[in-house]
Parts: sequence; C-alpha cells; structure tokens
Amino acid sequence: MKEILLIEDDEYVNQNIMEILENENFKVVSAQNGKEGLEKIKKRKPDLIICDICMPELNGFDTLKILRNEKETARIPFIFLTARASMADLREGMNCGADDYLTKPFGVNDLIKAVTMRLQKSEDTYNLVEELKETFVKKIPHELRTPLIGILGFSELLKNEIESLTKEEILVMAEKISSSGKRLHRRIEKFLFFADLLSMSPDEINGILSPAEINEEYYKLKIRQVNNELGIKRNIDINLQASFLRIEESYYEAILHELVENAFKFSFDDNHPITITGEAGNEYYKTRVINYGKYLTSEKISRISSFNMFDEEKSTMEGNGLGLAIVKKIIELAGGYFIVDSSPDFKTKFEFDIPLAWKNNCANPVLKRESYITSFASLNKMSK
Repeated sequence: MKEILLIEDDEYVNQNIMEILENENFKVVSAQNGKEGLEKIKKRKPDLIICDICMPELNGFDTLKILRNEKETARIPFIFLTARASMADLREGMNCGADDYLTKPFGVNDLIKAVTMRLQKSEDTYNLVEELKETFVKKIPHELRTPLIGILGFSELLKNEIESLTKEEILVMAEKISSSGKRLHRRIEKFLFFADLLSMSPDEINGILSPAEINEEYYKLKIRQVNNELGIKRNIDINLQASFLRIEESYYEAILHELVENAFKFSFDDNHPITITGEAGNEYYKTRVINYGKYLTSEKISRISSFNMFDEEKSTMEGNGLGLAIVKKIIELAGGYFIVDSSPDFKTKFEFDIPLAWKNNCANPVLKRESYITSFASLNKMSK
C-alpha cells in the first residue's frame, strides 16, 4: 500500500483529502505544518507528499527546499496545494522542485488523477534506474574497455619501442591514441548525459523563456561537424524551415546530433542521400531524418531503449546503444512525439514532433509571436 504524507493546516481540508485518498486504498499520514511534516518524514519515508503553501512555522516552499537538499528525500514526488495561482507562485514552486500543483478548490478526480500520475511516474523512473544500474554493471566494462585497449596498447608500444620507431610510425600511433581517447570521451559523455536526463523534469528543458531557433545554415554547420568527427562521408540534403520551438536549443541539437550520427553509421546506400527536413504545423514542428541502410523490423524498433542496439549481436559499429534512448527521453520530456518507420527497401525514417513556441494557426503569426514573447518576458520579470 502506497503511503502519502499530507501537510495541511486547515483541519477541514485535511480531513476531506484524507478521506478521499483512504477510499482509494492509500495510507495517509497527516501533519499540520512543514515542521511537523519534516519530523514525520524522519521516522518513515512516504511515497508521495501533498503540501499546502501557506502554513505557520514552516511554509510549503521552505519545506520543499529542505526535502530537495537531502539525499534521502530529494526524489519523493511532491504536489503543492494552493489557493494562490499567480505565475510567480507557480514558477517559485517549480524552481524549488515541485512535481505538480492543485489549486483550491479542486475536484475529487483532479486529486486522484494527480496522485496516481505522480506515483506511476515515480515508479517508472525507479524501474528505469534499476534497469540502468543492472545494464551499467554488465555493459560499461565492455563499452569502456574497447577504446581503452587502444590507448593503453599504443602508449605502451611507444614507451617500449620509441628508439626504434620512425617519425611516421610514432605519428600513426599518436593518431590511434587520440582517436581512441575521443571515442572513450564520447561514450562517457553519453552515459553522463543520459543519467542527467533521467532525473530531469519537463520544465528544465521546455525553453519557454528561450525557445530554440531553427536556422538552416546553423544546423548545416553542426551536421558537417558530426560528419567530420565520425570520418564517414555521406551525401546529405538538408531543408529546415525557420521556426521557434518550445525546447532549449541544446536539447534540439542533441536530438538531431544523435539521429544524424545514427544515419551516418547505418546508411550503406550512397545512391540515396541522407535527407533531413523540418516543417512547422499549427502546434508542432516536424523533423524527419531519412537514410537507406539496415532494415529494421518492428521487433527491433520496439527495442529502442538504453543500451539496446538494433542488431547488437552482429553489429560492429561503434556505439553504446544510448543514442536513440537519449532521443526518446528528450522528446518525452519536451511533450513531443517520436516515430521510427523502416521498410524492406532499406529506407528508414526517424520522425519527431516538438511543440512550437507559439501556435501558427492565427491570422497574424507575427502578432502571435510578439504576444508570446511579451507575456513570458513579463512572467520572467515577476519571478525575479
């Protein structure tokens, strides 16, 4: 049975919420203020906390800050109850690390939905982290050992045979060490990036105040850099419609980087270029990356997850299988959609939608954009 801690100083509200949740088979422990709530958390860690904002002795914001700063309580799902719903309050709560808000008065269904959703998300995250831990133990040694062998082998050879080696041989070995070092660095960075994504909330990447700008020339440059890093030459056609997306620019870049890198590695048909297109709809920006290479069955597509390469038992391509898991996780956090489609003619399409910074279905999109920028500039000013 899931245990919920309810921190609410209004006795009438406290009793009503307890009754509703207990009728849904939750165990509920209550506290009258933040100070009392923290004392009860020391004795038993709840699965979820529901907390009022305005309370005597210790308010909701300060209670949450204390919880988020403690390792044992930092991950407990936290829902605020508030009679105040100003943008400044909402932003302060989210900055403190709140997972959700319920504005008084709220309906029974709203309460139950918020609680069950947060508990399910917490359980899903826990299961994913446990799976990741298990996979790390099994696969990280192999993933890191391969480039490390090259570094250690060639450096040892240089150390022992330096007197007998020609300048050209030393240069070749130095390049091999450098290449292996860069591969090792890329793999470690992916591990760390994915670990960060697992602990993020949608608010941390949504780009509300700094929407990503889609500039075709900028992304052509970025894609050429990926090409140069991998040393794989492929014909590429790029056509990205200018737009602004509700995601931080670095995360859109990360998605495109992983999909383009994947296309470079697994595209074997030089007669068909890799195509990258992007176009804005009314609410979403649709990006497609298409390449011709290995055919992906529906079973392989369903296995897109951390450390799951499409053809792991046969593939000799460099990679730790995290690329598409990173893509999937970012798009999920951004509130978008991700589709993989592969056909027997070896055409594989990766398609993802990211919400636009503002809708395009208005009579005057310029005014709509200015309204968007003005409103969120005001929100930012209020929160400071």
